[in-house]
Amino acid sequence: MPLPTLTRGLLPEGCHECRIEEVEALFCEGALRQELWSGFVRFAEYLRVATPFQSIYLDGRFVSGESWPDTIDVGIELPASRRYPADLLMIDFKSRYGVNLLLFAPHRPLGANFHEVFQIPDYGFAEERDLAPDSRKGYLKVLL
Repeated sequence: MPLPTLTRGLLPEGCHECRIEEVEALFCEGALRQELWSGFVRFAEYLRVATPFQSIYLDGRFVSGESWPDTIDVGIELPASRRYPADLLMIDFKSRYGVNLLLFAPHRPLGANFHEVFQIPDYGFAEERDLAPDSRKGYLKVLL
């Protein structure tokens, strides 16, 4: 199923599953977005090689109508098995790949849940578009 169109610069509420090529087609117009995307693609390749993850979640101004996003927000659900490299918790992914990494362990519900956070529009972005304070938005689940 193709990605939905943006409404007022945002994806419709909910989690939208897609392939990496669909994200590139919709959100990679312009040199800045292509540069951010290049870093993300290197990050996705790192994940494919070094981890068992089969999908990740994308959010932030990159997956919006924002003209000048400065990073890509990436969420990863950690498995209860703990079968992932320890450096996943120590690497500065923003300086290396240009992504903000948020981790969530569903089996440890006391931690922050990016699935909730990713549905709340960034305050400045919402204010610029005169969105209601209780507005919700969508985010992406990207299959690796």
